[in-house]
Amino acid sequence: MKIIFVTVMTPAPENIRGTSALPYHLMVERDTSIEIEAYSFNLNNLNHEQICQAESDLNIKIHLVKQPLWFKLIFKLHLLFLRLFLSYPLHNYIMLPQTIVDEIDSKSPDGIWIYGDGNHRKKLENMIKDRKLEGIVSLCGISNNIIDAYLQSSFLF
Repeated sequence: MKIIFVTVMTPAPENIRGTSALPYHLMVERDTSIEIEAYSFNLNNLNHEQICQAESDLNIKIHLVKQPLWFKLIFKLHLLFLRLFLSYPLHNYIMLPQTIVDEIDSKSPDGIWIYGDGNHRKKLENMIKDRKLEGIVSLCGISNNIIDAYLQSSFLF
């Protein structure tokens, strides 16, 4: 079974500058028949060595997705006060570029696991409806069909 994992935080054994430990520990003990490929914005700023260590420990491939320019500028120009005018946390407004969505689509995954609820969820849900995938799982909610009994037991819902 092939699962695509989409996250804003790169998985790590401990929470490093964000909530990165939960997906790590859900993946580390998974069944060997479940292949996972991750797409991460790396908002927790793990260095190359830490990312390689996570890939090795989890037996996954982590693709780093470029952070949007507007997101970088908000931090660089100290404009964090703008988040007070937003309905959701700042990272919820980060979207996967269409090229990445197309790349994920071309890999024909059996399911997609989204850690965190962002706007990229809507793009991926549309892809799932078009391709009739097994489902989409999010730690913030579950829609469509559940991927598999292992993943069901991994999430406390």
